[in-house]
Amino acid sequence: EGMDCREEVALLERRFKNMVGLEDFSADVMGQRLHVKYDAARLSTATIADAVADTGMRAWLEHEEPVVGTDSQVRLRQALVWTSGIALAIGMVAAGLKGPRSIAEGLFVLSLAAGIGATARKAWNSVRVGALDINVLMIIAAVGAAFIGQWSEAATVVFLFGLAQALEVYTLERARNAVRALMELTPADALLRDAAGERRVAVETIPVGAVIVVRPG
Repeated sequence: EGMDCREEVALLERRFKNMVGLEDFSADVMGQRLHVKYDAARLSTATIADAVADTGMRAWLEHEEPVVGTDSQVRLRQALVWTSGIALAIGMVAAGLKGPRSIAEGLFVLSLAAGIGATARKAWNSVRVGALDINVLMIIAAVGAAFIGQWSEAATVVFLFGLAQALEVYTLERARNAVRALMELTPADALLRDAAGERRVAVETIPVGAVIVVRPG
């Protein structure tokens, strides 16, 4: 859970690099799966799951009950992005109307505070595993802009980055749902053709090299 782009895979690679007993692993971002090869005498699955947790993600064995993320957390992240965008927009309007500067700056600070949480958490996870990724650079940029008093620039860059991340997760989840729906259309049986003629058989029993008939439509 939480592996939505190549950046998260890079964090896992860095975290797993020096783990004793871990021989190899590959990441399937679309399927949200890790395929891990390890020495069971030197490494346990619990330790691997803990290592994943160090990067801010969560993992569990495929045959176990999933660690379900709470809907409230998802809704909170979405609400914070919306809050950041609305406060930024109102702040820009206030600044454009030449109103009191404190009002516009207050709205920019609110936008920055609402939008920076998720990025800051990812940046901290990156720093913990010794990585310097886009989240860390974004925090540096926002803090630098705020330090020199450019609150609107700081709020804008944080909101746009947070919105881009939210859209990335949304788009990827739609793609995953489309793949799942497609896989559910996979037929349970097929029309096998051999010397005895054509007959329906379960797809699991069809040997390699067999001839199957796929009718139009």
